[in-house]
Amino acid sequence: MANFQSGDILVFEAGDNWLSKCIAKLTNSNVSHAAMCYQDKTIVEMGSHGIACSVCKEAPDGDNAYLLRLNPEQDAAPLLAAAKEYLDEKIYYDYPDLVFFAGLIIYR
Repeated sequence: MANFQSGDILVFEAGDNWLSKCIAKLTNSNVSHAAMCYQDKTIVEMGSHGIACSVCKEAPDGDNAYLLRLNPEQDAAPLLAAAKEYLDEKIYYDYPDLVFFAGLIIYR
């Protein structure tokens, strides 16, 4: 976590829970979740309770994530401002869409 910078994007491989597996299957990928490094040791991510900040901690062995970083000449301020807007709006997870996607997976 020491070398993460505000604006860095973390993309997580699908885990063992059903939602992660469904997202990975639907997107034909091995990843299922993304988060953005926000301030200090916090990340902004969508969870079951909406978009929120959480403390970034070491993943258990076997869990993998990929780090994406802007080019050094690009400013992360627009990304951080957008994240603040989402946090301020208190946007929640769209469960009806999740049920729709689950139906697509079953149909597929």
